[in-house]
Amino acid sequence: MPADAQVPALSLLPQAGLLAGSARILRGPVGLQALYTLGDGDILQLGGKITGAAGDYRDAAGANTLIVVDYPAPAAAGAAFRHLKANLDTYLKPTASTDSRLVFQDYEKKFGVATVNGRRLEVRLHLTKPPA
Repeated sequence: MPADAQVPALSLLPQAGLLAGSARILRGPVGLQALYTLGDGDILQLGGKITGAAGDYRDAAGANTLIVVDYPAPAAAGAAFRHLKANLDTYLKPTASTDSRLVFQDYEKKFGVATVNGRRLEVRLHLTKPPA
């Protein structure tokens, strides 16, 4: 991609606090596994057809990473979220779960939270404290 061209998928990421040069595009397991292992295979069910975006952020609470995926329909986002919950990597320990939110802790004792709302699935990683 040309450095000066707009990349529509990257507009999924909020700009406030986004670290320059950290934005990435995800379309399947290879891109996601290079960033973070949530589970085996195509854990977010992107199928090489659905595009997500990820970026690193820094705020008063520290550094974290945000993954955002807009699915074609709320049902697809819900299915991906349920798949993530059911197949979460064994190194990640769920600490709280509802129909639309999953909080987990990793081997570094950092937290992650996955939420689904309508067509959007968001995963926030590397949190030093459990999300409120």
